[in-house]
Amino acid sequence: MTYWECSIFRPMPASRDLPPSRRAVLDLVRRGDRTVNTLAAQLRISDNAVRVHLVALERDGLIKRAGMIRSGTVGQPAAEYDITPAGELALSAAYAPALTAVAAAAA
Repeated sequence: MTYWECSIFRPMPASRDLPPSRRAVLDLVRRGDRTVNTLAAQLRISDNAVRVHLVALERDGLIKRAGMIRSGTVGQPAAEYDITPAGELALSAAYAPALTAVAAAAA
């Protein structure tokens, strides 16, 4: 593996580089929807589709597992996710082009 292929040195994706559905998942995690079921309900997609996005976001270092929620019923506890500083930065990166466009329009 070469230096550039190593995932440690891979640049963090900016919000504009994320697919819209993945950006929506990241934004909902930031707003407080932190389990697969709540994210799936908000986005109206399957829980398996949400899991695919969560795995990719976790791989990219934009979210992390924050804990487990036990419901008291039979079954595996629900994993809870939280946004990382890199995830906040990725979402904030979308503001720069918008502010530049607003400033250009106002001038």
